Parts: sequence; C-alpha cells; structure tokens
Amino acid sequence: MKGIFIEKNLIASNAYKSLKKPQSHNFLIQFMQKRRLERNGKKKGHERWIVTNNGQIEFTYEEAKKELGIDKKTFTRAIDELILKGFIDIVHQGGGLCRGKNLYSISDRWQLYGTDKFIEKHREKRKRIYGYIDKKL
Repeated sequence: MKGIFIEKNLIASNAYKSLKKPQSHNFLIQFMQKRRLERNGKKKGHERWIVTNNGQIEFTYEEAKKELGIDKKTFTRAIDELILKGFIDIVHQGGGLCRGKNLYSISDRWQLYGTDKFIEKHREKRKRIYGYIDKKL
C-alpha cells in the first residue's frame, strides 16, 4: 500500500498552523512523501516509526520546477519557512556552481515551536566574492 503518513499532532500544531506560504504546506507533504519509514517494535499499537533515510532526502530546485511548476524564489522561501518552523533541516548544503544537491532531514523541532525550548534554525546564506559563491561565516 502506498501513501503518506502524517501525525495528527503535526497538523494540529502551532507550527503547522503558522505556515504562511501556501507552497510550504505542499513542500512539507512532498518531504513526507520522500521519507522511508521503518517500524521499530513488534507489538501493534506500541511500535514506533523511524525515518531510515533522514539526512539523505533530496529535493532540488530542478525537481520543484519540473514536477511542480514552482520557481526558484518560491521554492527557497518555502524551504526557509519549513526550516524556521522546525519541520526540516539542511544536513548538507550543496554548491550552486558545482550543482551539488542539498540533503535534508525531517525534524521534530516543530513540536516545541512557540515555546522557550524551541531551537530556531535558518538556512545558511551564501555570498558572492569576486564572482564565486562562498559560504557565509
């Protein structure tokens, strides 16, 4: 059976309700679709699901454009919002000139969104130096 599993408490969360960009909801679903889940535990109702490809999830600008018709600016803003609200993290930021791909992980930081314990993260910005893109320190 194929499908996407999304926890009820995720949809009822303050973080999910606070998503402002319509595309952020769509991209979150896309990220959930890219997860590979594996059951951890044997007893029905007591098992836990773990993401086996966390930190290896790819979602490229080209994929967003080709499959969803979304431009780079819209994609970037939606990704930034998903990171800011605690749904995803960038594990590896690929280089633009080398066509390196970003690798993402599904995060559970969203559960603490709006509390003092929430850890806020942002996408690392890059700056141009003499025509080359360099990571901002």
